Amino acid sequence: MANRFKARMTKEFEEEHQDWIKQWLGEFIDADGYVHGYSVGSYIVGDVMESTDEYVVLEYWVPIEEHSILPEKPEEQANE
Repeated sequence: MANRFKARMTKEFEEEHQDWIKQWLGEFIDADGYVHGYSVGSYIVGDVMESTDEYVVLEYWVPIEEHSILPEKPEEQANE
């Protein structure tokens, strides 16, 4: 199993996509406002939904404040 992380999304992204965040990312955001997933550069991303030798479709990707990234605790990972 790959290591999962949590981090705060950028303020710009949060302000620009408020409605989309509530509708599509709600289950990936905890009560403290951290979005959970896999760390890829300056993003937290979801699972791979589809892939070929030409492209990859991720469940979601969110730009993050890199200084806020933390590893998920084991009890948070158990809820997957």
